[in-house]
Amino acid sequence: MEYALEGADFKRSLDYNKYAAKAASHPLTPEDITICYKIWNIIVEKYTTASLTRPSDKLIAISGVAQGLVSILGDEYCVGMWRRDLEIQLLWHRGEDPTSYTRPETYRAPSWSWASLDGSIVMNARHFDSSDLKAHIEDVVLVHKTEDSTGQVRHGYLDLKGELKPLCLAPNLNWPHENNIHIVVQKSRWSTEAYMRHIDTNTGFDVSGVPSSHRLNDSWERRLFYMTVVASRDYVAALMLRVGADEDVHERIGLIELIRGVEDNDGFENGFLAGLDDSIKKTLPCLRYEDGKHTVRIV
Repeated sequence: MEYALEGADFKRSLDYNKYAAKAASHPLTPEDITICYKIWNIIVEKYTTASLTRPSDKLIAISGVAQGLVSILGDEYCVGMWRRDLEIQLLWHRGEDPTSYTRPETYRAPSWSWASLDGSIVMNARHFDSSDLKAHIEDVVLVHKTEDSTGQVRHGYLDLKGELKPLCLAPNLNWPHENNIHIVVQKSRWSTEAYMRHIDTNTGFDVSGVPSSHRLNDSWERRLFYMTVVASRDYVAALMLRVGADEDVHERIGLIELIRGVEDNDGFENGFLAGLDDSIKKTLPCLRYEDGKHTVRIV
């Protein structure tokens, strides 16, 4: 393996032994716990910039640090992320480096985990209040290859409850480039007008190199959806999902982010966050629909 979690920078920032010693004598403060999660995000971002001789070792190579934090935090480790704030940790996205982003041929992790992707990752470092959360995880199921819960997994899924909405993609006719794509939404639930916004194909879609024609075909076949996970005063983030042959099951294909209050986003933002009529909601593919909310299973 060409990469290890070593070096002066890491030893300075990843000194979780002091937190382990502190946790052994008395409970960690909320500030201590927050620092530990921030440390993990730094680890992930630095770790994913490196190349592994064996990509299948991606979870194994980082499991030692994960085990240390499990003992400190008492949290459940979920293939590279943590159960306590898993809704927020779902909001990772690709880095901006020009390398190719792919998912390995051999299964490594569910699509909602950064560990399912080869390439550098940016974790979401924003702070959110509980009222900002618009989707909630109801269940997480992971089947590990060994008894080590920080190691490799055979398969897994999570059930996310929120408002599922159809997603439409369209080519940008003003700038016809292979990867220049617009997201299209209605300006409001009552409007027949649409508002388009460019999606950055370098970071918005998880996997690179997918021809725009394939993505547009998925759109025309009505296989693309999104679910808003957080909506704060200045920021909105939603998972971009693709439904499979089994309409109970979705996979993550990207992340949509909006900075609120930006003039160019105004119409799009209103349409993006607008509610749907119940008659439409009931027709969308999901595991369950109740009380105006969809529960989707993401694999």
